[in-house]
Amino acid sequence: PEEIELLLNRLPYLSESMVFGWEKGDDYIVSAKLVYDEELVREMVPECIKNSKIDESLLRARIEGDIEQINRSLPAYKHIRRFILSDIPTVKTTTAKIKRHEEMQTITSDEV
Repeated sequence: PEEIELLLNRLPYLSESMVFGWEKGDDYIVSAKLVYDEELVREMVPECIKNSKIDESLLRARIEGDIEQINRSLPAYKHIRRFILSDIPTVKTTTAKIKRHEEMQTITSDEV
């Protein structure tokens, strides 16, 4: 996941990302939780602002295009197939590492 997270974190409007496998049938697909920074979105992608608020559907479309670019640099089995967009930072340890287990519990409970 770290390799793909590094690529995602280069997107100027994201504050962090977490890559994980999402179970789909008998397989897993590469997925990501993407956390955007409202101020960075306002500054870097002003076309995603409507009525002084972030339009997440426009931001999602922009991210899909950026992910397509990232996927071109990766082998097919590493392609990001799904993402969750959020403005809520991930839960971290005291050493600023993502608590993946807790995040996955949040993600799966939100999806049910």
